[in-house]
Amino acid sequence: HKEFRDVKFYFIGLKSHQEAATLMLDLDSSPALSGDTKQSAFISGIPLLGSICIPHNLTSLIPLKNRSLDEVLMGFEKTKRRTINNAASGYLLKQISDIKEVYRLNQEMLMPYALARHGKTVIQLTLDFVAGMATKYGRLHLLLKDGKEVGCLIGFESICNKKRYWLMIREGFPDFVFNDKNSQREKHIMIIYRELEWAIENGYDYYDMGFNQAYPERG
Repeated sequence: HKEFRDVKFYFIGLKSHQEAATLMLDLDSSPALSGDTKQSAFISGIPLLGSICIPHNLTSLIPLKNRSLDEVLMGFEKTKRRTINNAASGYLLKQISDIKEVYRLNQEMLMPYALARHGKTVIQLTLDFVAGMATKYGRLHLLLKDGKEVGCLIGFESICNKKRYWLMIREGFPDFVFNDKNSQREKHIMIIYRELEWAIENGYDYYDMGFNQAYPERG
């Protein structure tokens, strides 16, 4: 990484964590770099006094209670709001509960997208889990663009301290969507937008987008 050219890194912790740190910092080799440098930095898997603690995962929780959809969207980035304003009219959300359709969407969208996103480290949802969520414990929403299937999302309700939460579990997209970065970005924004709209209409207090890996350089 060009920002770290003059920094020598020292790592304290497990080897597997060292490899993860290398990837997260976009370094060319292991954090313990060689060569003449003016600065040194320590990366540690254990707490060090005075160090900056970076979380592994973050969760996105969107308050919905007593807020309109427009008020919720004001918290979105301008580029995302622009995408919604330009494209929303062509997108619809449809619940899928027929077991054959659930299996098909799992095979055509949920599993391929998870593999494309996470590679060899992917943990696929079992068919029984997906079927149970879609037909008993939650919902499977299918996203349509001008009548064409372009994405899906599985989630469920949770109640905590008398507050209703709608929790997103996993998205899925067909390969012609996730192989096109711009198309996948638009579909992701639109399926979240339509789910937020549905959650507000159905009286939920919060929309929980689940855990995401923390990338400090991306805010």
